[in-house]
Amino acid sequence: MIVAVVFSTIITLAGYLNAGFVFVSSSIGLVLGVTALFTVLLRKRTGWEDLAGPVIFLQIAVLSLITGMILEGAVKIIRRPDKKISRK
Repeated sequence: MIVAVVFSTIITLAGYLNAGFVFVSSSIGLVLGVTALFTVLLRKRTGWEDLAGPVIFLQIAVLSLITGMILEGAVKIIRRPDKKISRK
């Protein structure tokens, strides 16, 4: 539950601070992660195999967050205005 609160807080703050790529990428990652989680959990698993679903969910969620941060940083670098030195 603590991981969910931390992750949703990061996504919400990213959306609030206009970090669109982080927000969209993380939201898509959450949907894909939950889909993968339920796909794995619906199969008959026993013992340690049950932990595969939550681990896959966390991997997809974290990778989507990191991907969004990389995309956001790249866009900020590309869109940065060039500082031209004006001579008087």
